[in-house]
Amino acid sequence: MGNAVVSDFSWFDLNNYSFIENISVYDFIHEIEWRHTLFYCAEGKDVLNDEGFEDSIKYIRVFRGDPHLDVNSEEEILFNKEFDAYIEASGQKEAMSRDRPSLPHDTGVMPVSFAQLAMYNRAAIQKGAYFLNENGDFNALNPHYMLATVSKNVPDYMSHSILLDISLGEATDDEILSSIRKLLPRWRKKMSIQEPDILPNRRMGIKTIQKLVQNRILQLLDVLLWGIVHGKEISNPILSHVVFPDDPRDSQAIKETLRPYATEAMSEPYTRLLRLYVDNDGEIGNSKISAVMQRIS
Repeated sequence: MGNAVVSDFSWFDLNNYSFIENISVYDFIHEIEWRHTLFYCAEGKDVLNDEGFEDSIKYIRVFRGDPHLDVNSEEEILFNKEFDAYIEASGQKEAMSRDRPSLPHDTGVMPVSFAQLAMYNRAAIQKGAYFLNENGDFNALNPHYMLATVSKNVPDYMSHSILLDISLGEATDDEILSSIRKLLPRWRKKMSIQEPDILPNRRMGIKTIQKLVQNRILQLLDVLLWGIVHGKEISNPILSHVVFPDDPRDSQAIKETLRPYATEAMSEPYTRLLRLYVDNDGEIGNSKISAVMQRIS
């Protein structure tokens, strides 16, 4: 692995990151998550020349000075249009699951899909929860399973989840959330599944977001990503010169603080904890970064 030099970063311009001020906190977190994906996918792959890799364009965009990845570039918009036209012309559109209605999902919560339903159906038949006739049609429900909870009567590989029926028309949001809060510990006990200890022991707040922006975490990650993709070692003085030309940082500070912090900040546990803070706040997620930077906490 060779060493990177300053001339390698002619593509990098701090002005290209001015978009950060005008995006929401949610969008900013998504930009960080994009970097995690690109770092993960870059390991041992020629991602710049892999025509079969959908995200190759994201690397190319970063290294040509177009780092706002959450907004599709002209090439991506054109590709999506051409792909949709191809699907339409080939008669495959009806077979595309993305054309069927679906509900949003979030961490730990996903509305049941027909693929999952088919798995549960197979498990129910194997368990003998109900019986089919010779034509494969429903014949009778096994009375012993009539009130049995599905999630307590499935194979082990499916027992990490609970199949729920949430009645949106019969209870208010507060009632539903209250019920889930009460039931979660009881479900975990019955299912013998402890709450996973996967989130870092960190306090998140407005200062966290301000720190991420002030320390130019996105910019640092993009320079480090270039090194990973091109197989070049990026020294701490180079990082200081490229990312902080207006406010040089001590090499030791970059080594011991900024570099490790950038790596941690893009990790899934960190961004999940940051999203949890933003979700619980209820208002800050849609606030512009420029407004958050002016706040005093």
